[in-house]
Amino acid sequence: MNRAERRRREKLARTVPADALLQEAARHHRAGALDDAETCYRAFLVRMPGHPQALHLLGLVCHQTGRNAEAATLIAEAERRAPDDAEMPYNLGNCLMLDGRPSEAADAFRRALGIRPKRGDALNNLGTALQRLDRLDEAIGAYQEALEAEPERTDALGNMAQALQALGRYDEAVFAYRQVLSRKPDHETARHMVAAMTGETPARAPDDFVRRLFDGYADRFDTHLVTALGYRPEHYVEILRQAAGTDTRFASAIDLGCGTGLIGALLRPIVDRLAGVDLSPAMVAKAKARGIYDDLAAAAIEPFLDASRERFDLFFAADVFVYVGALDGVFAKVRTCARPGAWFAFSVEDADGDGFALRPTGRYAHSLAYVGAVAEAAGWRLRASEGLIVRTDQGRAIPGHVVAAQLG
Repeated sequence: MNRAERRRREKLARTVPADALLQEAARHHRAGALDDAETCYRAFLVRMPGHPQALHLLGLVCHQTGRNAEAATLIAEAERRAPDDAEMPYNLGNCLMLDGRPSEAADAFRRALGIRPKRGDALNNLGTALQRLDRLDEAIGAYQEALEAEPERTDALGNMAQALQALGRYDEAVFAYRQVLSRKPDHETARHMVAAMTGETPARAPDDFVRRLFDGYADRFDTHLVTALGYRPEHYVEILRQAAGTDTRFASAIDLGCGTGLIGALLRPIVDRLAGVDLSPAMVAKAKARGIYDDLAAAAIEPFLDASRERFDLFFAADVFVYVGALDGVFAKVRTCARPGAWFAFSVEDADGDGFALRPTGRYAHSLAYVGAVAEAAGWRLRASEGLIVRTDQGRAIPGHVVAAQLG
């Protein structure tokens, strides 16, 4: 808080009656003027320290402006002072989830349910917290209770389907996803997951499915990917460097499906200019905060490459093709933006046979034979490929390959 803002709050606290301050804060809050609302709430709390409703509402302002740790602290204090208000632990749980604290969030949702036992949104969010903790059977129980309390909750139905799928209970998951589709025929996630679990193989995952998946994953992406899924991006970059030469420096590189910038941070020391593109705006925002990219775009890869006038000598696509089945289009698009002799490094999950397959997880796997054939048809030559465990999924090691190809 700067000095001018501090003086403004102190003046308001001295000169405006407390009731009027709280009313003014609420008016600003309803109007979406969050900075003004925060100023008035804080000025009111100078006059009335520890006022539970003001603490709660100030916490909501912090939540709405992305300061979830601060929001959680304020709302927890409000709840301590007004333990019979069900909204406080409910909102606290939401802030704790966004702050990456699902165990504490689950406890908060349970406190809210202790006051209002049949609240569907709290039951659904409790299920989400339990699912984040890999307590999938308990999560399914919470989703079922949410649906008993409020049968129209399609969000709880979709979340339950996802948990059933993660447990390998595919028949039940398909049934639940089909119920979602009966209510929302354009629900891309449900349609993709039904295809994955019934043996269909569409050419790619829908953009809306991927965007929603990663927008909701952005706040915990780095930690979950590295600690829970065993993702090792440094291995991917090392395989490229061994193939291209450890002294090679790239003039212009693009990180396709850049996510939060885990690969970009490793590429930065060996490139002069680094661009990134990702379908998820939330992921792009996280990548931007790293300060390592010269240019970032929230867009689908192929349309972005179609519109790009820039030419690159390195393309990197880590954990991207698990959402793309047929690779001929993207390989051709990459070539149109490539300088002579450019490199293209990417990872795939391994598939049997000579083609690609959509697994019940909703992720695509590709055989090396298919990758090689598609790459060659687009003018790329495979220079190196190394098998490794690309992730763990529900305790199972998922084998894959990192491939380095060169144009010409």
